[in-house]
Amino acid sequence: MPDHDRERCNQIAHLYINRCGCFLARNLLIKTSMKDNIKLIAVVVSFLVITYIFFAATGCKKVYSDKLYAIKLAKPPTDTDWGNAVPLIVTASNGNFHDISKVREGAAKDIDKDTVHTSSASCHHGTPAPPPVKIYLKAYYTDSELFMRVSWGDATKDDRMYEFAYNNDMWRSSRQLEDALGIMWDMSGGEKPFNCAQACHATNWQLKNFNMVAKFRMQTLADDKVDLWNWKAYRTNSLNFADDKYIDEKGIAPDTPAKIYFYNSTLKDNAPLDNLALEVAPMEEGDSPSYDYNGMPVKKGYWMITGTAPGVRVFMPSGRRADVKARGEYKRGAWEVTLNRKLITNDSKDVTFDIKRNNRYRFGISVMDNTLTNHYAAKETLELVFIDS
Repeated sequence: MPDHDRERCNQIAHLYINRCGCFLARNLLIKTSMKDNIKLIAVVVSFLVITYIFFAATGCKKVYSDKLYAIKLAKPPTDTDWGNAVPLIVTASNGNFHDISKVREGAAKDIDKDTVHTSSASCHHGTPAPPPVKIYLKAYYTDSELFMRVSWGDATKDDRMYEFAYNNDMWRSSRQLEDALGIMWDMSGGEKPFNCAQACHATNWQLKNFNMVAKFRMQTLADDKVDLWNWKAYRTNSLNFADDKYIDEKGIAPDTPAKIYFYNSTLKDNAPLDNLALEVAPMEEGDSPSYDYNGMPVKKGYWMITGTAPGVRVFMPSGRRADVKARGEYKRGAWEVTLNRKLITNDSKDVTFDIKRNNRYRFGISVMDNTLTNHYAAKETLELVFIDS
């Protein structure tokens, strides 16, 4: 069976399972009588047998594990639509695992500060390698927008970056950073190999303690460009957007240049936030916030006993940098982030989902656990496929 026919077969099966299988499962749970349950079980078994025969008869035996199917809807997806969607499940590995118990025990000192590149094909740093993370992806689209929902397990909710806490007589800033999600889109039109590793390059190799170490930065080869959607649990989630950026041979840059993140710090004079410095230079002892969570100035004596204030202030970006809307919720030990963007933005720094010309687009995905750089990433090249329902 030709690959393109097998692909279409998978699309039909995907729609079939999405529309029928979830309906049967829901009704099986709703029914209460034994007689009704037996009837529905018989229907489910028949459904599975028919599906198997369909696969066997047509030669559609291979289920693609690297493709995310976006089904067309007349209007934005509802919670019911998301509940019915069949997810693509990918494995991301070699990130930074935020084990709060070890931090409490003082074991944070064991984290490798030399940014040693692991043997993974993707861009990850630090040793030893933590357990992999399962990422669940779902997608829908309308005539004008793409909608994606991404979820993954995370034992700790890190969304209070460098938060200040006041206790009796002084302010203290936490060492907490934030959780994050990154989606990289291929903009080459499928002409070149693509995965997360394509945008990760080693610089400044050194011999240290008989080990070769290097600094890594996200950048492409000459004339290449990657579209990056970067959701952050505190800095962007608080304003319901994902930072729309791009990666080229010079590194990462926002679609619309502007300073939107600032220290909320009297000692740092509320300076713009430097991502590289953040990993090694948190708030100093004796520092205090300039503003509270309501944006009101914090005055001396304003806090009597206890209270909190943000460590970072965020301002909504303007222009193309705000193209991607996103909202994340943390529940039952997992993040669930829903993103949406116009199919066509007419921005040369964005991937263009021109479905009439091409219905498939390659992408890579990564998540971060209380870090700004050390990410879990899927090694394989993933593909978003738009299919008409």
